[in-house]
Amino acid sequence: MQYDGENRVSIELQGEDEKALKAKGGVLLNSVQFLIERILQHNHENKKLSVSIDSNQFNQEIEDSLARSADRLKKKVLNENRSYLFKPLDPRRRRIVHQHLSEDKRITTKSVGDGYYKKIKISISKNQEI
Repeated sequence: MQYDGENRVSIELQGEDEKALKAKGGVLLNSVQFLIERILQHNHENKKLSVSIDSNQFNQEIEDSLARSADRLKKKVLNENRSYLFKPLDPRRRRIVHQHLSEDKRITTKSVGDGYYKKIKISISKNQEI
């Protein structure tokens, strides 16, 4: 575990149960991260702590996969001149997609839906000429 002294806690989990943490897209890893973040926030109310839990660079693999999927969907949006919805994602993963696609001013992104898992609507920017 690493703590930068400010507001970021990083934890690397390794061992026999890594497969269980990474199964189904890392749902258990995300849940553990969410739980630890809430516990730390409850015990340190005066600080806004950010928690990152990983296992053998699994989060980087997920980020790369999300970026590739987002690029494929962006290409469809631009080629077909219509909006598409990205699969439902948790807030951290939605942020990754939004940031990745924000680099291209030809499109816009917007989270849609209710609850923790929301979809991302990818559309042609209104300023984009076709």
